[in-house]
Amino acid sequence: MSTVAGLVGADGANGLARFFNPYGLAIAARGHLVVADTYNQTVRELLAPFAVGVAASGNGRIVVWEAVVGMSYQAQFIDGLAAQVWQNLSPPISASSTTVSVIDFSSPGSSSSSFYRILRID
Repeated sequence: MSTVAGLVGADGANGLARFFNPYGLAIAARGHLVVADTYNQTVRELLAPFAVGVAASGNGRIVVWEAVVGMSYQAQFIDGLAAQVWQNLSPPISASSTTVSVIDFSSPGSSSSSFYRILRID
């Protein structure tokens, strides 16, 4: 999440940013969400992948998401609901097409439940 206009300092990744009375919402031409954050006196933009998929692939799982060409993304995972820390799945990836993928070899053949998220890096 990043500030488009207004006071800087309320931004953050990995759930660190906080809204303080979000009031107006809009979808910008590039497909990202724009939020008027009233008491933080900011206009913020959020870009989330439109679709994220996970499928078995050989010795791991492949994570695929729709992306904006030229944007950088960080794929992360967490093992199970009780885990506390998200771990990077790979180094940051710069999208060269509208579909990006990375393979998770961290738990091949494991029956544990992994959860994935994709962060846009500014």
